[in-house]
Amino acid sequence: MIPKVSIIIPFYNCAYVDQAIESALNQSYPAIEVIVVNDGSTMHLEKLEPYADRITILHKVNGGTATALNWGMDTATGTYTAWLSSDDLFLPEKISLQVEYMERNRIDLCFSDYLLITDKGTEWMWSVNESFEDIKRLEDVLAYRNPINGSTMLMKRMIFTEAGFFEPKHRFTHDYEMWMRLMMKGYSFGYLHLPLIKYRTHPASGSMNHQADIRREMNDLQLLYGEKRSEED
Repeated sequence: MIPKVSIIIPFYNCAYVDQAIESALNQSYPAIEVIVVNDGSTMHLEKLEPYADRITILHKVNGGTATALNWGMDTATGTYTAWLSSDDLFLPEKISLQVEYMERNRIDLCFSDYLLITDKGTEWMWSVNESFEDIKRLEDVLAYRNPINGSTMLMKRMIFTEAGFFEPKHRFTHDYEMWMRLMMKGYSFGYLHLPLIKYRTHPASGSMNHQADIRREMNDLQLLYGEKRSEED
């Protein structure tokens, strides 16, 4: 029996959510469940209705992406979990390629490159990530930036039971904190040097509108990560 994969889509007033759901449902990998967590949206809820019989929809008061992800991960029943931002798209082979790679190499997490697309969906750049063929470099790179796009990541669900969930106090960098935490705890990361998602850049995206907050949170995390690494040396 092949392992089930749970795809979690946090959703807050995003006009592209139906496209994200379509890309999740159109995976070539057969054993998936799709969980959309409505984080208190007041707009675009009608875009969920056509998929109600094929996905799980959870509703909660607004608390931020980390809280939505955590509820989705806690509800998930798959062996693996994937996070898909509601404005991004999975390429059809994403889950299949990552599961095969992770099962073959016996690793805990796997990330990849990605394509950049415009708000209209036009591709304009491939692979903005640097190569991590030598995965040992990742520990050093995490000390000064986050090279991992969260929507590219596939993780074993047991990680959340063992290491904890996303930290909501890091409102814009909960993913960065998670990768640092898992690296320090010794979980094994893998990397596929090919694009497996389409990452949408548009004026309404959180990464475009909260640069000062993101930079402040990153600085705090980098100081903490550096201190913990120094303690281990």
